[in-house]
Amino acid sequence: MRIINNIDIEKELESPEYKAEYKKHLHINNSLIRCLFFSSMNCSRSKEMKNKLFFLSVIDDILQSSVAIKMLATEGIRNTCRREMRYLIELSIKACYVTQKFSDKTVEKQIDEYKKQLKTSNITMVKDIDFYFFNEKNAKSFLQEIKRMYGYTCNYVHASPNQMLERLSLVANGRTIGKEGLKELKELNTEISKVYSYILVFLFHSLPTWCVGDYLVERDGKTVDWYFAKSKYIAEIDQHFDYKHERQSIIDEVRDMRNKSIEF
Repeated sequence: MRIINNIDIEKELESPEYKAEYKKHLHINNSLIRCLFFSSMNCSRSKEMKNKLFFLSVIDDILQSSVAIKMLATEGIRNTCRREMRYLIELSIKACYVTQKFSDKTVEKQIDEYKKQLKTSNITMVKDIDFYFFNEKNAKSFLQEIKRMYGYTCNYVHASPNQMLERLSLVANGRTIGKEGLKELKELNTEISKVYSYILVFLFHSLPTWCVGDYLVERDGKTVDWYFAKSKYIAEIDQHFDYKHERQSIIDEVRDMRNKSIEF
């Protein structure tokens, strides 16, 4: 048994609280993956659409990073997860931008446009994306949040003083690699929840509206049962589909459940 600074690390990692938080981590990850798979398959039935929607071509990259994050989190490695999250934010912004602005071009020309965006690591083009699912207030709030999160995750791409001080503090408390506990996993889950919700916002603003509706609205009119119903931004996108016929008889229930589900 390893006890450091009065912390029984093995006991903490085997606790019901830690296992519940890890189960939550898997739920977050699986919710993203299911949506990505659905969107890819639903929109790839048409060769023309597959060639038109550039975002579809980066879904495999997003999947790779999400699987990597799950594996890293399992081993208690947080900072590398944050580097992957920074990559995912940049990737999603640029893929959405290219999809919206250059969908009339061939795949080859879209890739050329994407390469031009890759020459710079900044995300200034995010202001030119049309967030047509959002009202003006939420569009502004979303832009502020995405820039803030991008800046935060950039701290972990380079050897920043903040990153080093954080690591020294964790080590002093016995939180070495693979021994990061409940508090650390909760913090990581909070960050991943937000970043993955941002990725989905960019995805939904890259796909045809009908494809987004196909995923969010079940046959009985209810909102799909998934983790990201907790996001205020995904909730606003879901609200766009309240006009659907299958929702009319239960519209009050749908709205009530949607409002009660929002957590971040």
